[in-house]
Amino acid sequence: MSSTNIEKWEVEDESFWKQTGSKIANRNLWISIPALLFAFALWLMWGMIIVQMKKLGFTLGLPDAAPKVINELLWTLPAIAGLAGATLRIPSSFLIAIGGGRNTI
Repeated sequence: MSSTNIEKWEVEDESFWKQTGSKIANRNLWISIPALLFAFALWLMWGMIIVQMKKLGFTLGLPDAAPKVINELLWTLPAIAGLAGATLRIPSSFLIAIGGGRNTI
């Protein structure tokens, strides 16, 4: 099992699952759960930090702009992060089926 590629994956076979499959699945879970937790936490923090930037004095390069424009720009930044994350989940769902979870991540 030194190879990084899975040569045989027969989860319906009980003996295979007990000998090999459960070890691979557990390793994948221990890697993917913290990675996904970190990704979602970062995504959430980005939205919260952008909302608080105005209170810290950031004007995002628009010092002469009306406050309405600044507020709209502040709300656009987390929206872009949310749209990017949501949009990238679509090809990600297909890539996992094609390449496998470990190769895709």
